[in-house]
Amino acid sequence: MFGVAAALLCASTSGRAEPPPLRLGLEVHASFLSNQTDRSLLNVTFGGGVRLGYRPDGARFGGFLFFEQNAWYATDLFRGVVPGVRNLGLGLERLWRGELVRTSMVLGISMLAYDTELDRKRTTGLYFDIRPATLRWHVTRRTVFELTPLHLVVVAPVMHEPRLVTAQYRTTLGLEMLLR
Repeated sequence: MFGVAAALLCASTSGRAEPPPLRLGLEVHASFLSNQTDRSLLNVTFGGGVRLGYRPDGARFGGFLFFEQNAWYATDLFRGVVPGVRNLGLGLERLWRGELVRTSMVLGISMLAYDTELDRKRTTGLYFDIRPATLRWHVTRRTVFELTPLHLVVVAPVMHEPRLVTAQYRTTLGLEMLLR
């Protein structure tokens, strides 16, 4: 055991290991187009998210952990905005065209963030987010501005009857920063 500890100490002091290429993403989103089918305020949502990912410099593929708060307009006229859901998931991404375009997908859980008339807070279901094309502009060497003009998110915090499932067509703005 002492030999293993000594070998690790020598390896860590002899070569300067680079910290892992972790990336932090911050974003805001809105889904104003989701109400076009029935012209209802039920599908108008907004919120923000945080993404912590791993993608080496120059690599095309990466993975990330994603968390977001998705607020909703209430269906009744008395409450206005309600907390909606909190979504947590694991995602995969691929960069195209020299890191100018990003495609990603997230699969995870969706948790109701408030009590409804039928379901309790923390009722948990599924979450899915697919972004076919996120446009990326380098602000600095370590910071990227991102625009996803339109992507599909399925939020299903209640899986038992009656189900609570919404399809949201979102527009998202974000910043990705290299943490080193």
